[in-house]
Amino acid sequence: MREVVPKNVLRQYLEDKTNSYDDFLMLRKMLAYQYGALSCVQFTLSIPLKLENMFINVRTGDISLWNLDFKEKPG
Repeated sequence: MREVVPKNVLRQYLEDKTNSYDDFLMLRKMLAYQYGALSCVQFTLSIPLKLENMFINVRTGDISLWNLDFKEKPG
């Protein structure tokens, strides 16, 4: 199967947006902390966590949710 998008496309994008490798590592650390917190909230509230509902701020590493879908699960 042909690779349409490279596996490291997000890393390349973030490296291009940061000024130095230290800034890249700090941004990556903040993204990991934010995503971990959102995953915990998602598990606790039993809501689906979809990437299309996330806004990622590349300057600060903050991840915001703009749509929490509390619809009933089927079944």
